[in-house]
Amino acid sequence: MENKNRITVTQLAIMTTVAVASLRSLPAMATAGWSSITQWLIPAIMFFVPTALVGAELGTKFKGGVFEWVKEAYGERLGFLAVWLQWIQNVVWYPTSSPWSQGRLLISLVWIVYPILVFILVPLS
Repeated sequence: MENKNRITVTQLAIMTTVAVASLRSLPAMATAGWSSITQWLIPAIMFFVPTALVGAELGTKFKGGVFEWVKEAYGERLGFLAVWLQWIQNVVWYPTSSPWSQGRLLISLVWIVYPILVFILVPLS
């Protein structure tokens, strides 16, 4: 029977890929065309898969997360530093990426809603 509380290697690799490949890189990938597939497969094989394997191995060996892993290897101070750096990265990343994503969503909605409003309002005037 499979344990539902564990992340598999495939799930960890996908989560790492999604964290790195954001919406911001999609226009560049679109202009690059089919060659962008190669540009993403090589880093995936060379970086994401080993990272996922290391995370899966550490996750099965130690209870806890990044703090416990670093604390076991280097001590409590560096464990705290690792978790703090991970936290501050998210504090900086999400507020800066959120307006960008919301702006793209608003532009998409304007292109959907504008023709409908023109169709409704023009006959009324």
